[in-house]
Amino acid sequence: MKLQLTLLTCGRCGKPRGRRHLCRGTRKGRDKPRLTVRYECGKCGRSVRNPFRHTCSIRTDWARRRKAAARKAKAAARRELRKKRAREAAARRKAAAAERRAKARDAKPARPRADRHNPRNCQDPECTRYGCNLYSDGYKDGLIAAAQGRETP
Repeated sequence: MKLQLTLLTCGRCGKPRGRRHLCRGTRKGRDKPRLTVRYECGKCGRSVRNPFRHTCSIRTDWARRRKAAARKAKAAARRELRKKRAREAAARRKAAAAERRAKARDAKPARPRADRHNPRNCQDPECTRYGCNLYSDGYKDGLIAAAQGRETP
């Protein structure tokens, strides 16, 4: 324990008056001669009047950190709940879309596919299919070119 002795006290604020006393505002009171004894605790650094009744309380930031951790945990729990709800909503939407697709598939009658049509084997001279027309035109051009003795372009 450090010992502080003061002989004068400020007439305005009552604080010990020394070489470096700075009082707020204008001082109108007189300095009073008063013996003041103060002790400074070596552990916590507080100045106390009675060293026998002093109990040290070292202030830490443990409570603040605990509250911050609780806030973070609560925020994380809220975030997880939001993500869970979003996943459930996405699953519901996906199931509803699959159900709609299945209904649409069942509602529409399956269109019968046309039989396979190879233009090379088509025997119909009046066939209007695009592939058959191209094939017959190319075949005719090839026959004409062969008859004239030249190569096809």
